[in-house]
Amino acid sequence: MDKYQLVFNQVGGKISIDAKYPPEHYLQLIKETGICWAGIINACGGLLQIAQWPVLDLQGQTNFTGYIDWLKPKDLSAHVMRGIDCHSRPFIAFRYVVRYSGWEEIHVETLFQRYTNITNEWTNGGGREIAIYQPRLNSMLPVISERLLRLIQHKPVGTVHFSESLSEYVEAEPRVLEDGRSIIELV
Repeated sequence: MDKYQLVFNQVGGKISIDAKYPPEHYLQLIKETGICWAGIINACGGLLQIAQWPVLDLQGQTNFTGYIDWLKPKDLSAHVMRGIDCHSRPFIAFRYVVRYSGWEEIHVETLFQRYTNITNEWTNGGGREIAIYQPRLNSMLPVISERLLRLIQHKPVGTVHFSESLSEYVEAEPRVLEDGRSIIELV
C-alpha cells in the first residue's frame, strides 16, 4: 500500500496518508472530526482510525473550568470516542483500566483542543495515565505519542514518569499481570 505525506500549513506538521484516498478525502475527515493537528492525528493512528471511532455527543454540557475532565466511564459506549464540544473544540475520550495487585479502577481521560482558535494546542482532563499531565500538548512528546498509539492498538504499555535527572519523561517496562492482562489498557 503506497503512503505519502500530506502537509497542512495550519496543522504544523505532516501526516501519513494512504495513496488510495485522494487528499480531498482527508480534508473531509478533518472537517468531520475537527482535528487538524498532526501531533494528535499521528499519535492516534491517523485520520482514518479517528474517523472510525463513535461520536460522543456532550449535548452542550460543560463546566466552569472549560476542561473536559468530568466524563465518567458510563458516559462512553466504546473505549475510545471522539466529538466536538459546545465551544467547537475537538476531543478524544479514552476509557481505560488501571490494575494493581488486588484492585483495579476504570477512568476516562480526554485529550482536547484547549482553545477554539488554536488548533495545535491540546491538553488533557480526567485521568492522568494516557497523556501524563502536560498543561499544553502542543509538542507531542515521542514517549507519549508512541505509548498512546500502542494503547490504541491494544498492546501493553508501561507507566510514564520523569527520569531520575528530571530532564525527560520515560516509560517503564510494560507490566503484565499473572493472568496476562496489562496493568493499563482500554476497556
